[in-house]
Amino acid sequence: MSEPADPEQIRREAWTQAIVSDRTEAIVATFLAAGADSPSFVWNPGHEALRTDQNHFLLDYWHTKRGSARTPPVAAIDPTEMRPALGYLMLVEPIEDGHDFRYRLYGSLLATVSGADLTGRCVSEHWASDYVVDFSLASYRAVYLRGEPLYTLRHPARAEYTRSWERLILPFADETGAITRFVVGNVPVDRTGDVVRPRF
Repeated sequence: MSEPADPEQIRREAWTQAIVSDRTEAIVATFLAAGADSPSFVWNPGHEALRTDQNHFLLDYWHTKRGSARTPPVAAIDPTEMRPALGYLMLVEPIEDGHDFRYRLYGSLLATVSGADLTGRCVSEHWASDYVVDFSLASYRAVYLRGEPLYTLRHPARAEYTRSWERLILPFADETGAITRFVVGNVPVDRTGDVVRPRF
């Protein structure tokens, strides 16, 4: 007799397919029910979709490394070349056949804003609300499956300073074409539209 399906996994897979197919109504409804604003999703964003300099830079970086290929090689990733985005940069690795993801690098400014450094931890271990964790996992898995950049904009409920999180997920592939790493810009923006820059 098979074990009953895990409701958490069912929702994550449903949300993954929703993002892949651009049919995100159920995700939006969950956010609204939790008191958060509707998140937005843009596949293969151009510069007009992005709001922050950090993600504008990362998008150009990805296209430069890609050249004429569909996806840039993972060997091309060099954090020292991404200084304009450092602090807001994450390197994320798919594990468990893309059902979870590990933070190989979690930006120092992100750690300050969020209250912890998640380097070496999995996305499934994040302490955020369940629906926010599922949103992140589904977004990463959708990029893992489609192999294309994804921009998301999320407005956290009841946040004191951060009005929105602008995230740009950029896939990189190994020599077989499999997606093995993401370069991610995750930029918090305050209520005035400025990037949140913690004071040390």
